[in-house]
Amino acid sequence: MFEKLVSALCPIIVTLLVGFYASHRKKFDLNDAGKFNKFVLNYALPFSLFGSIISIKSKTIIDNLPVGFWIMLAMIGGYIITFLISHYLFHRPISIAGLRALAINGPSVVYVGPIILGAIFPKQSPLIISFGGIVLNLFLMPVTIILITMDKSGNTNYLKHFVAAIKKPVVFAPVLASVLVFLGFNIDPVWERNFTIIGGTTSGLALFSSGIILERLKPSLSLQVTKNVFLKLIAVPFIMFLLMKAAGSNSSVITEILITTGIPSAAIITTFANQYHVAEKEMVSTLFFSTVISIITLAAIMLIRGI
Repeated sequence: MFEKLVSALCPIIVTLLVGFYASHRKKFDLNDAGKFNKFVLNYALPFSLFGSIISIKSKTIIDNLPVGFWIMLAMIGGYIITFLISHYLFHRPISIAGLRALAINGPSVVYVGPIILGAIFPKQSPLIISFGGIVLNLFLMPVTIILITMDKSGNTNYLKHFVAAIKKPVVFAPVLASVLVFLGFNIDPVWERNFTIIGGTTSGLALFSSGIILERLKPSLSLQVTKNVFLKLIAVPFIMFLLMKAAGSNSSVITEILITTGIPSAAIITTFANQYHVAEKEMVSTLFFSTVISIITLAAIMLIRGI
């Protein structure tokens, strides 16, 4: 199982290193990374989000709401708590507080999940990935965009920024897909390929551009990055374990949630950071170190849970 874990995370590290090497050879720079990220946010990611959500059957979601509840609690609840502490207790700008909340509570469940969860929970993994993807794409990412744009503009009119954000392809694509799913609309797998060709470039291109940013900004394990990685890989899974134990949850469901929340941060944090010029070095360092260290922390969770 450790071999499967390494094989799931190695492609992320390798793609980051390829981008790092390309930047080191002066083939690409931060300006190119910005263009790549603009393509990801405006084209590749919206197609990927729409295609992944529209293929989910609403009955599947309704029939498995207990698992969905814990995923929502971990990701949305964790996001809100992290943001409030960061912004109101430590007085960080809402853009940085939002990005940190996304980095800590937004696992790369859509891209890393299929390999890790698929190997450990072959029957339940599609459901876990679906719930995690919906929460990440429908709630966490749009809210982060709204918070960043509010901070950047200096205008605190939430409604105005919500309307502006909903017009962005990366926001309205998952919203539209979710509405269609709950109206009973699904597409045939044959037509799903219309979205996967361009959408399939999302993860690779986002990671490649993150590698460019890595080389240019020189990642470091600062105190804040260490906090982000600790909270992401250890604190959040541990808190969820305590909550689920107290609630008397099924042991298998607890294990599923622990592995899911222990997956490293989603690469989209570096895309947002680069595109909006917010905490770029912190986010790219968090992505890199959370990916590398998760090999150890996920293995520990699997060993403790007897997987």
